[in-house]
Amino acid sequence: MSYIAGIDFLNTKLSPFVQVEDRHRIRFRIETLSIGAFKALLEQLSSDLSTLVFTKKLESYGPMKTFYLHRYIKISNWQVLPCAIDRLYFVKVQHIDREDIIQLFKAYRRKRSMPLLMYFYNDQTVMRLSPIYLDIISDDIDLIDELKHCFAQRVTEFDGLPVISEEEWLK
Repeated sequence: MSYIAGIDFLNTKLSPFVQVEDRHRIRFRIETLSIGAFKALLEQLSSDLSTLVFTKKLESYGPMKTFYLHRYIKISNWQVLPCAIDRLYFVKVQHIDREDIIQLFKAYRRKRSMPLLMYFYNDQTVMRLSPIYLDIISDDIDLIDELKHCFAQRVTEFDGLPVISEEEWLK
């Protein structure tokens, strides 16, 4: 279900970006990716990324700002999934459309009580939003090559920041 480029991105403590070969991934810094560039990026991802999964802290682990997805998009169905990180769980929402993804990206750039991680995916490609990066991981290496060519000025690799696990984001 959640295997993209050989990585089960829902059951790992380490970012999927660091677990796949370079030919399966591309990374952008959130603050350098404008709304217009993000829309162009979605156009390049011609396949429909219609499933959203995001992390939420469990209520029993202290105070937190609650993320209300229904404030941004209409939710027709959802399901709770376990997470490899004990203090988190995933919420899966299906049938997300392109405009919903754009609205969520805009909100994420404003940093308004957004989840730790958001994944939009289909059978071949996953787009991951985190506090610093937007990562795209795909089985389609031609797609990744095309994105690296079209967005060459915006592509970020490991820029000196240490690799940290998803679990370490919580500390």
